[in-house]
Amino acid sequence: MKIFERFGATEHLGIEDGTLANWLQVIGNNYRRENTYHNATHAADVLQATAYFLDKMRPKVFITFWWENPKTCEKILLEQPLLP
Repeated sequence: MKIFERFGATEHLGIEDGTLANWLQVIGNNYRRENTYHNATHAADVLQATAYFLDKMRPKVFITFWWENPKTCEKILLEQPLLP
């Protein structure tokens, strides 16, 4: 729940902490047991990694730059090779 608190998820969604916790519990309880990879542990790993990237890499800065400078970003992307 700390990750959700750090990003203000409940405030943004307009729900109580308990509602989010219950929803997450329902999701966790309904993972398909026959799928050994996509499970609650994997979901927690993805959540933690995503939170790290959002926090450390500041994609908002890039998105804002892209929004304000679309031609510059398009030029940069078109000049970059897709593969090394």
